[in-house]
Amino acid sequence: MSDILLVEDDPTLRTTLTTALTRTGYSVDCEESAESALELLNKRFYGLLICDYKLPGLNGIELLQKVRELAPATKSIVMTAFAAPEAIIYALRGGAVDFICKPFSTEEMLESISRHVEPEKSANERTISANYLLKTGSSKMKQTLELACAVAPFPTPVLLTGESGTGKEVLGRMIHNLSPRIQTSFYGVNCAAIPETLLESELFGHMKGSFTGAHEKRVGLFEAAANGTLFLDEVGDMPHCLQPKLLRALQEKEIRPLGSFRSIKTNARIIAATNKNLKEVIGKGNFRSDLFYRLNVFPIEIPPLRERQEDILPLARLFLSQRFTDIPIPQLSAEAAKALQDYNWPGNIRELENVITRASTLAENVIRPEHLGLGREKSTPDVANGHQPLQQIGANAARSAEALAIKEAMKLHKGNKSQAAKMLAVSYKTLLNKIRDYELD
Repeated sequence: MSDILLVEDDPTLRTTLTTALTRTGYSVDCEESAESALELLNKRFYGLLICDYKLPGLNGIELLQKVRELAPATKSIVMTAFAAPEAIIYALRGGAVDFICKPFSTEEMLESISRHVEPEKSANERTISANYLLKTGSSKMKQTLELACAVAPFPTPVLLTGESGTGKEVLGRMIHNLSPRIQTSFYGVNCAAIPETLLESELFGHMKGSFTGAHEKRVGLFEAAANGTLFLDEVGDMPHCLQPKLLRALQEKEIRPLGSFRSIKTNARIIAATNKNLKEVIGKGNFRSDLFYRLNVFPIEIPPLRERQEDILPLARLFLSQRFTDIPIPQLSAEAAKALQDYNWPGNIRELENVITRASTLAENVIRPEHLGLGREKSTPDVANGHQPLQQIGANAARSAEALAIKEAMKLHKGNKSQAAKMLAVSYKTLLNKIRDYELD
């Protein structure tokens, strides 16, 4: 469950609430003042802040304002004995998700918390989510988070760009969680991972009997998302034939399921993501420029990890702390820390997480460079004789052969990627990645 920070200067109420929350399964830290609470928030992330409206020093509203700057993903509940309308307005404007009037029962508080705190996530989801909940030391990442916080309250379409592994879906979820749509659903779909014959049905739904195998009606993600958020990952890989239908959904706020003669209104907020330069894809004729401008209303670029040097070690230690909850955490040696900072991280945060998982499995008390398994990012020429190493020559030959096989399969099946993938005995997503890597578009 989410960790909670309770800020209450009344010792009796503080003790009562702490006991009730702890028994329910929450991890609770307590402070008497806003100033001491901010010190804790500087050190770690809390999923929920519960604070009194009237506090010594900074009051609850002033605390909320600082929390929004310091930890924008932290939700807040305000308690008060003064149920004046202006107090409620100030609290909600300050970012509070709920406002509870004193006196209240512990059941009321627990009910409020259950409405606003996300349910338990898997360990992997918690690890990934923490990437952006960590207070970053990178000026570029701070600008990215500021943009995300600024656009979150509005239904504006957002286009997230950045390399693979930088956490575009994590940031998309953060925008959703900071928006008024937090009580609604967040749906994500990878446009590159689903064959084009199925992607249309996945997004827009279909009627019973609309095509062979459609034995029952299916609700598409646009309809399911309703007043929530729809995250379109790898939107640059969306099949060209589906792009007009997506454009219509964005323009008209309505979709038409396969086999239906009636349109359905949708108010789903669209957050799209891509690791491609869409303007280059447009230049090649593979993406519609009018769809690009519909998606690119509020662009946010996520910097690669190599441009966030200040975050590498804090993220590594964060992954370690989340992997080891009940036993001592292995420490990073000075040499291992230097190796992490010197590496270029082509796989970004996702690669860092995998490296830390591997190292913590191999190490006992101290993680050393040999536990990290960080080889050279790129093969280097054999300086002594001016030739490439033998293994590099073999790798280049293998790549050439693979690229040629993909070309022949695509030619044989007249560009049908699904059929080509079956012929090559690879998944549809793997084929798309290979086409992109070898620039075969």
